[in-house]
Amino acid sequence: MRQLSFLSILALVFTGCIGSTGYNYSQSSYQQVQTMVYGLVTEVRQVEIGDSGVGTGLGAVLGGVAGHQVGGGRGKDLATVGGVLLGGFAGNQMNKDTGQELVIKLDNGSYITTVNKIDTNRPIIYRAMDRVRVILNGNQVRRVELVR
Repeated sequence: MRQLSFLSILALVFTGCIGSTGYNYSQSSYQQVQTMVYGLVTEVRQVEIGDSGVGTGLGAVLGGVAGHQVGGGRGKDLATVGGVLLGGFAGNQMNKDTGQELVIKLDNGSYITTVNKIDTNRPIIYRAMDRVRVILNGNQVRRVELVR
């Protein structure tokens, strides 16, 4: 029973780590000045966005807990280690995303590049010659939007 509670707490903690759309702002973004610029997408390349470590860590913990439930003695130790390794690998693979690297020529003539994650709930696929609006927060791209 205690292990079930532990797993429930882990699940609740890590669901807060799941990413969301670019339209959600953190408390630190409140009333921050951001810059809006316009440009034209000149190049697009499909990329894979790797795991930030959260998926690997969570998978390793859950795999280790699950492996620890198996067998006894030396077999339990081996099952725990195997669970950690397999869980970490599975978590790493599950937490990878597909994205697009965009090269954008801004209206002022300068070029920027950014990588956008492809959101499966709202897939926006950019193509060369798309007109876009880029929201910048300092030197970081907050989001890229198609201009209709």
